[in-house]
Parts: sequence; C-alpha cells; structure tokens
Amino acid sequence: MVTAKNLMIGAFLLMQSMLMGQNILSEYFDSGNSIPTSSSNAPAVPTDYQTSSGVWTLFKTYGHGTTNYSAPYALRLLKNTAQAPAYASTPALSSAGTISFYAYGSSAKPLYIYKSVNNGTDWIFIDSVSTGSGVFAYCAVQVNDGTPGIRLRIVNGTGAGNDLNLDNVEITGYSSSSTITLSSASLPSFGAIVSGGLSGSASYTVSGYNLTSDITVSAPQDYQVSLNDTLFSGQVILAQDSGTVPVTTIFARYAPSSASGSNSGSISHSSSGAATQQSYVTGTAIAAEPASASAIGFFATAGNSTYIQITGGDGMKRLVVARKSASVNWTPADGVIYTGESADFTSAADLGGGNRLLLNGSMRDTVITGLEGGTTYHFAVFEYMEGTNNSQNYLTAGAGTGSVTTDPTPLLSITPAQLQFGNVMVGTLSQPKTITVSGSTLSPLSGNILVSASSGYTVSLTSGSGYSSSLQIPYNSGVFAGTVVYVRFEPQSGGAFGGYVTFSGGSAPQVQTAVTGTGITQSQANVFEAEDAIFESAYIRRQYSGYSGWGYADLADRTGSWLEFLLRKPNATSETLTIHYANGGSTRSYSVSHNGSVLGSISFPSTGSWTSWSTVTYQISLVQGVNRIRFASTTNNTNANIDKLELTGETAIPLYRLTLLKSGEGTVSADQSGELFDKGTVLTLTATPAAGNSFYRWNGTEVYYGNPFQVTMNGHKTQIALMTDTTGFAAFPYYPAPKGFAAVPGYGYTNGTTGGASEENHVVYVSNTSDLQNILLRRQDANGTMGLPPLTIYLSGILARDAGIGEMVDVKDSYDISIIGTGRDATITGYGLNIVRSKNIIVRNIRFASWGDDGISVDGGDDPAKGNHIWIDHCTFTYTPPPGYPAGSSPDGSLDITHAADYVTVSYCLFDSTDKNSLVGHSNSNVVDTVMKITYHHNWFKGSNQRNPRVRFGKVHVLNNYYTNNGIYAVSSNMEADVLVEGNYFYNTPIPTETSRDGGPPGDLVERYNIFENCGPAGTRGTAFEASAYYSYTIDPAAIIPEKTAWLAGSGKYDFSNPEHIVPAELTTFTARVIGGEVELEWKTGSEMNNAGWSIERRSVNGAWQTAGYVQGAGTSAESNIYRFRDSRQLSPGTYFYRLAQHDFDGTTVHSGEVSVELNGSLSFRLHENYPNPFNPTTKIRFELPQAGLTEMIVYDILGNKVREIFKGNFEAGLHETIIDASGLSSGLYIYVLQAGSHRASGKMILLK
Repeated sequence: MVTAKNLMIGAFLLMQSMLMGQNILSEYFDSGNSIPTSSSNAPAVPTDYQTSSGVWTLFKTYGHGTTNYSAPYALRLLKNTAQAPAYASTPALSSAGTISFYAYGSSAKPLYIYKSVNNGTDWIFIDSVSTGSGVFAYCAVQVNDGTPGIRLRIVNGTGAGNDLNLDNVEITGYSSSSTITLSSASLPSFGAIVSGGLSGSASYTVSGYNLTSDITVSAPQDYQVSLNDTLFSGQVILAQDSGTVPVTTIFARYAPSSASGSNSGSISHSSSGAATQQSYVTGTAIAAEPASASAIGFFATAGNSTYIQITGGDGMKRLVVARKSASVNWTPADGVIYTGESADFTSAADLGGGNRLLLNGSMRDTVITGLEGGTTYHFAVFEYMEGTNNSQNYLTAGAGTGSVTTDPTPLLSITPAQLQFGNVMVGTLSQPKTITVSGSTLSPLSGNILVSASSGYTVSLTSGSGYSSSLQIPYNSGVFAGTVVYVRFEPQSGGAFGGYVTFSGGSAPQVQTAVTGTGITQSQANVFEAEDAIFESAYIRRQYSGYSGWGYADLADRTGSWLEFLLRKPNATSETLTIHYANGGSTRSYSVSHNGSVLGSISFPSTGSWTSWSTVTYQISLVQGVNRIRFASTTNNTNANIDKLELTGETAIPLYRLTLLKSGEGTVSADQSGELFDKGTVLTLTATPAAGNSFYRWNGTEVYYGNPFQVTMNGHKTQIALMTDTTGFAAFPYYPAPKGFAAVPGYGYTNGTTGGASEENHVVYVSNTSDLQNILLRRQDANGTMGLPPLTIYLSGILARDAGIGEMVDVKDSYDISIIGTGRDATITGYGLNIVRSKNIIVRNIRFASWGDDGISVDGGDDPAKGNHIWIDHCTFTYTPPPGYPAGSSPDGSLDITHAADYVTVSYCLFDSTDKNSLVGHSNSNVVDTVMKITYHHNWFKGSNQRNPRVRFGKVHVLNNYYTNNGIYAVSSNMEADVLVEGNYFYNTPIPTETSRDGGPPGDLVERYNIFENCGPAGTRGTAFEASAYYSYTIDPAAIIPEKTAWLAGSGKYDFSNPEHIVPAELTTFTARVIGGEVELEWKTGSEMNNAGWSIERRSVNGAWQTAGYVQGAGTSAESNIYRFRDSRQLSPGTYFYRLAQHDFDGTTVHSGEVSVELNGSLSFRLHENYPNPFNPTTKIRFELPQAGLTEMIVYDILGNKVREIFKGNFEAGLHETIIDASGLSSGLYIYVLQAGSHRASGKMILLK
C-alpha cells in the first residue's frame, strides 16, 4: 500500500563539505595512528599522537571500537572526576572554516569547541553542540579564522558526567572570499511518492561567511524547502548578518505533480560573489494505487501446463508471478519496471527465491507451460497503475492468489545412488551388490524397463547366475514394486573402472546408480604401485599424467612424510629396487629404511617436469617373511612423486593391512588373526552387538549391510562395524552443504564451505587422539605453499586425552579438512579442538565431553583472510564424560568464536547443561572482531547457563534455535555488535535477549518472530542488520522448533560416514488423521535437495507394505514445504500404518518413520469435490452416507436451472462414488447438489470443451 512514504528525519551520511572544493583535514581515527585502543591506556596527561592527518593531542581519550561510520574506531572522551574534562586537540591548521563531526552520547550531551591561535597557550571558546541520543548525530560549528597555525579543541562538556564518542572529523579551510558551506552534497532518495502527495522531509545544514548578500535556497521542480519543517515552498532566503549565515537547518521534501517516474535535481544555494553550492535530490513519482485485487482460476491442467484466467481487479496492467511447491513470497516495489516475463515457467525471469515472472501487461488469460508433472505451483497476481516511465504503483495487499497441481508424470526410483566395489583382481568376480528399483505412473501401461551396465560391470535378477551387460524388467498397469537387481564387477584389465547402472523406459526420466571399482593386474609380479603402499602425510593423486595404475604418491613437502611398501618374500635375497618417479623441481633425497632400520638415502634428480617420469635404483637385502620398505622425506621443500616400485629376483607377495574398528556397543573380529595379509586372502568379518544393540552396517573401505561380511584383501582396508541401540539412521536428513554465513562465497571459496570433499576423495580413519593430533600437525601449512589436497578424517569410537596431549588439539594454519564422527558414539573427551587461522573446516557428528579449556575454539588470528569458512554441525557439547572417563577441570566455553574468524555456521548442535557456552568476540578491545559474520541455526541450548551466544562487535544471525532453562541469559549483544534473533523458541529463561552484559557498552539486537514461554522481557536495541543481504534463508515457524530440534540437534543422530546414503529432504513433521473414513497425511520439510518426490506406503497390522500414491517433490529448495496426501481407498475398520519413501533425482530412496491411524468404520455425511475439475466430458464424485435412505444428486447451471438429475434412490450407509458424463452440456460452471434425508451439500465443477 503506497501513501506518502515518509523518510526518517535525522542524521545523514556526511558528504565532503563544500568549501573551496576541498577539506584541509579529514580524520576517521581508524588506522595509521598510535592512539591507544583501551580505556586503561587513555592518557592521564596531555599526550601527542601521530595520525594520518597530523599530530593530535589527547587527554583522557582513546580509540574506542565501533561499527558506526568509519569502523572500527571512534574517539571516546572519558568522563573525568579527578581532573579537567577530557579533550582532543587537532593538529596545527593553515586556517579553519567549519569543523564537523559525528558525536554519540547515551542521551543528548554537550561538546564544547575551542580555538587557539598561539599554539595552545590560550584557548578561546567558540560554540557548543549536542551529541546524538543513543545514536551518532552530525555536528558542525563555524570557526572562520584564517590565522596560520590555528588549532581546534573538542571537549567533553559533561565533565564527570558521561563518556562521549566522536568520529569522522572534517575541517574546511577559511578564505576571505564569500563562501557557502553545505553539510551534504546529496540527500537520501525520497522513494516512491504518489503524484499529488507529499513525502516526509529530510534535512541538512547550510552556513556562509564573508557574504555580501543573503543566501537564496531554490528547489528544483516538484521539490520544496522549509526553515521550520512546516511551511514549505520552492524557495527560502537565509539572511546574512555582518557577512555571516550561521549553521542553519534546511528541510526538503518531494511533492510530485504527475506520475512521471524518476525525478532528480539539485537544490541550489546562491549568494552574490560566492560559488553556488548544490545538494542533489531524487525521488520517484508514481500513479495512484489500484483499488481492488484480481482473482486467478486454473483450467485444462495437464502434466506440464495449465490455463490461467484472471478476473476482477481494476488495474491498468498486472504482474503474474508463480513459484513451485511453495507460496509466492515476493512482492513488487513501486516505481520499478519488471522485465523478463515468459509464459514458459522454465524461461521466466527469477525474481528471487524461485519466484518467476510469467506475465506483465494487460492480458487476463493464457496457457502457462514448462511445468513439472505432479507438482503444485502457487500463483500471485499484482494489479498496477502507471503513468510514464517507471511510475508503476502495485497493489500488494490482498493480491489474488491460487495454486494448481499438475498431473503426475512417470517415475523410476532406485537405491542406492552409488556402489563401491573397491579393488578386484583382473579376471575374477566381485561379490554381488544390489540395487532396488521401482516404478510408478509409467507409460504405456505395460512394457519393460531396460537395465544396462557400463563396461566392467554385469547385472542379473538372481544373485548367482544370469549376469550380462543388460537386462529387462517387465511391468504392468503402469507400476512395478521394488525389484532387486544384482551387480558384479568383472575387470578384464587393470585400472579404475567408473560408470553407471542405468535404468530407462516407461516414459520416465532415466536414473542411474554410479559404480566404481579398480582392476588389479595379477600378471605384474614384483611391481608395487604407489596406491598399494601405506603412508603418512602422503596422498594418492592424479593431477599429472604419465603414471601407471590409478595414481601416484605425492609426499607432503614436510620432513618425515613417508611411503611404505609391504611385501612377503619366500627367501632372503639381495635385490635391486627400481623406483619410478617424477620430479619437476630440484634434486631431492629420501631416506630409505627396511623393517624400521635406516639404510641410507636415495637421490631423485630433476626430470624437468611433473609429467616426465624416470627411474632410480637402490640395492637392498630383503629377509624371509615380512619386508617393509619405507621412503621418507628429509626436507620441507618440494618432494618427488613416486609412481611404483619394481623388484628383481623371485616373486614377492604383496601384503595388505586390515584395520578393524567399531562404532557403538559390541565387538568386531576377523576369522584370521593378524594385521597384514597376503594379497587375495579372503577374510570373514563379524560384528557382535552388545545386549540391547543391533548391527546396522559395515562402513569404511567397503560398505556392506550383511553380517558376517566376507572381504578380499586386494588392497589396504579399514572396516568399521556400526552398531546402534535403534534400528538405524536412514530417516534422518543429510545436508551436504551448510546454510547461513558458512555457505557464502568469499576469500577464494566460491562454493562456500566444502571441507575435505574432493573428487580424489582423500580419507583417513582415526580411533585415538595421538593419531588425530599427528595428522593435523602434518596438515599445517601457514603460507599455503604445500598445496595439500582436501582431506576427510573420520573419527571412530571414543578419543580420550592420551599421555602427552594438552587441553587442546590444534587445527592450525590448515585448510580444506572435514573431521566427521562415525555412527552414534564418536566422542572427544578430556580436550577440545583449537581451530586457529584455518580455512574451509567442517566438524560434524562429534560429542565433545569434559574438556579442560574449550570444546571448540575458532580463532581467526585477527585476520579473516586466514580464518574463514568454518561449519560446526550436529555436535553435542556436555561436561559429562563417557562412563569410565575422568571429568574435565574448570571447563570454559563449549564453542568460542573469536579473533576475526569469518563466515561461520553453527547448526543442529546440542549444548547440554553447559555454563559459559559460546562467546563471539575475544574482548572489549579486540575491535577487529567487527568483521566476523556467524550464523547459529537449529541448535538446542538445553540448560546452558549463559553465552548462547554472547557477542562482541560481529554480525550474528540467531535463527530457529531452541532455548530451555537457560539460568542466567540466552543471547547477549555487546560492544556495538549486530545481532538478529528470529524464529527462536525461548522457554523458562529469565533474560532471553539483552543488549549489554556486566554494564559494558551495548550492542544492537533485533528480535522478531520468536516465542517466549515463561521468560522475562526481551531486550532490544538499534537496527542490527539483515541476514538476507548476505544469503537467502527461510524462517521455520517458532512453534515447530521444540519438536524439530529435539529430534535433530546433537551428535549420533545420523551416520555421516556412509558414502552410499544421502537423504536429500529434511523431514520435520509427519502426521496422519482420519477424515470421513479416509486417511489424510501431512508432512513438512525444512529444506530439500534434489528431491524428486514421495511414494506413500501403507500396510495393515500384519500386512506387507503397499504403495498408496505418489506426490511430486520440490527438487532443491531452501524453503519449508508442506505436503498432503489423501488415501481415498475404501479400507476396512482397523489399524493402518503409513510411511514415506522419499526419492532423490539420482534414484536414491529413503524411508521415513511410521505413523498409524485407527479406522473405526463410522462415517459422517460428506460430499467430496469432483475429480478432475475442470473436466471434459466426465468427472467422478464421491460421497459418504452415515445411514441408509433416499438420496439424490441434481446438477444446476449458474442461473439455477436444473440441467440433469444424476440419480435418485435408496443408498446404503457407506462410501459411494458416481461418474457424471456432461457430453450434452456446453462449457461453463455448474453446481451439483447432494440431498440425503435432512442432509444437504453442494459443490462446483467446471466443464471445459
């Protein structure tokens, strides 16, 4: 709704003062000076400080942190009880015309301005000004003194009363010429104003000296000026007195006479002999707003299109906007022309948030195309008037809205999304793995689905036979239930085999399961590829070509990095080692050791480039049995890459290492003892869960759901048995990327925070703290010169504070690392993680317990370019250690974020009964923390006493968190921080939000859309910031936050280590209810990623699961979506269970938990809506009768004329359905009426021919 759109009256950003074209002094106190930055160091005697503008003399004054104007510092003039008032004196000036600055006090307080023309011996009072009241306000005083060497002094006029702040000091020079000075060369835009209306006013100041005539202030056309903000005209006169016009406030406003769009000009200020000064003004003149909104209807909807018809509305033109799967949440801005409209949804301009512009003009009906089948689209129509140019005035209140669901489209669903076969010997067969496929709404109704496999892989419908490169799955009635397809890897040559098992047919989009495996060549006796070795601080890379096998070893440029080949010799021999390598740098040496004894060193001359490969040799004596041949770096400089090792003499047998780990309560074992096994050894691994627990899955090198599990030792393997006290993790949502500030591009990370994710997939598994510390130590690379690849570290079990481990394990000067807990029990206890000057770090699914210092400390090292993009997700913080482990001593913060760490997100974490929980900003003096930007979303602060978080300086978005029983306070904003608190649920918390702690300087805090239950008042201040300026997001309703966070927040809720299992939709609620004998399901998602849709499955108490229907998904959406499905099948009385099968676009299917309903057989009188509607020529109508009796249905036209009697007779109690054939009727709207005894109901149907 547009009225006279008032603009705030107050301070404006100071533009360069207009005197002689320049200022002679500008000082913002931010850099290039030696001014102290803490009150304790404020000078107790007058002290000179060098600044960028010269030498300032300060007394009881220091640089105070601020986020206002030219952050990070302003001058603070302290109240002074024991001595003279605090002051700041300028450098010596060539002259002084006007001094201006911005000043802040807790309320309007005085500042005194003095001058000295004898280098500070005597000070002459000039004038006083008032600070802003709780804000920085613009202040200006005329000096008009041309004495060379003049100095000015700004004095705290409250004496012992209050501290006062000032910033952005500007001083103009003085001239004997006639001079006019303005405080602002331009005013903020007056915005969009209806023609004939008036804007609010804006103000600035004018002064002059050495004048010979009055100053005439003239406004451009359609603008007005005033001296008192009441009487406005096109011109005002400022009378000079003895050649001077004192600082005078001018008020300006916009009064457009016609709807002409953008209108700009300049207010002129003129006086004889003085240069005319201009102040730029701008506004937009718009037409009157339409009085009534329009309505939208939908007809002839198909799978990919719908016909829309717009009725009513009195605008000249209209915008039609549509959004997939969620209501339109965009509104047009007056005075803006929107372009890029298209009736093809896929081609229409995206206005933001998935809102697309379909129509713009006077049209009222058209066909909308480019829609997806089985999907709900929401529409909004905005009427508008216009004059000329950008004068549009849009009616947004009560805009016409509607939605339509397109017909379902064929779908194939598969699970899992990928299969990993690992290393398989050439000419042999892997163990089969399975893919489950199902189809719905297929066309034609009968046919076949083609299954085809990439080279090296075969498929079958039986596990033991019938394998080939392709097969067909028949279907009937347009559907087929879950069918198991068996897949084997059969490499015929060495190397990596990547590809797909592809499913196509039934007019459905093709879906694929990715398959990977590596063929190991048997014939290469005495040849050991680098990927067959074990290593520390080395990585198998494929960056440079020319290697054999499927990669080469890149040893980190650090002393002690090593690569070790393992082999068994039947007899002791003396042999020649041939090492294939590339070295694009200078000659380098590795030390050579055998079974732990150092033999010497070997030199690797330069090969000229990293793609040129050569060989060196080394004589070695090997022993009978196990031989370990290690090459270790002896320098921190660039090392040679190693491709493979060759031996002479009798054939050596490769050895591979098996590492067995577990997650959860139970034991794990292999049927053969030992750690090293000959190549080709088949082992049987068995997980034995403890009482009350169950086996869930094998993770690690190979993923397998069976137990026991046979594994062939054709490579080094780490296998983790996941055991859990529940039935698994599958219903839990998975987020491959963060939301909030950690997702914002910056500092070279164009995709936000990605951690250790990469195509090369470098992974290590850790089960003790010493190994974790050693790995992280070797990742330190402060200058980034080592070029280390991304790394994912999986933690298994409980990692306690080993001997020699301090209170913190460092993630220091590092980059591109994910640290992820496996299963439910991944725990760090007795210490914390110290993330210092590190970038692109992810920490997920870890329980931090009983630490001594911090659980996690994120420290940017006072340089955001060195510490940024940190994501802490699904972690638990508690002082309670695991059973049998010691408690920590004097724990401090659970998660502190300080020293300019930037782009950080903390999500879905549980802070359980902690005290000083999460501090943002190191101290009151660490002003550099102003740059920090942090998001906290969907965390549960459960009994965490305080600091949830406590913020200094930075920008923090506190979104959709759950606060319960926070003993002291929840969120605190201090030291001019900007904190936005929205969509949270606060329960039993005395101070949910506040803007100062312990009497310190306050910060800004805005709260909105929150729920406060049994809480004290929420403290707010200022305007904070808008998170939407940095990233898009959706606010969950605060009412659902307790349920959602209690379910999702904390560690151990999902196994994040399974590469074959990703759930793309965040399911927040799932409910079922009985309505008139039918079951209605409703479920909500918080966000979705690649979500193709949902199959609804039903079963009776003892029955099997059956598919009841399908609903199209929202694809990828950051919005919260609501889905509904009505199971209209006539079911016998009894208990029924429902679950959702969520389908990803790549075929992955994941089941939700179950809900149950009770059908008692009782019915009420009810008439259902006809389907389809609109229709041609037939439609179905269902109705319910609570008892038997005479029943009739009659159809009327829109004028009330009876056009057809559908039926009249006795009907039994129950659910009934009838079909109406309207072949003899013309297109139009009809009313159908059902009468049964005293019951009567009606509905509307549209016939379109």
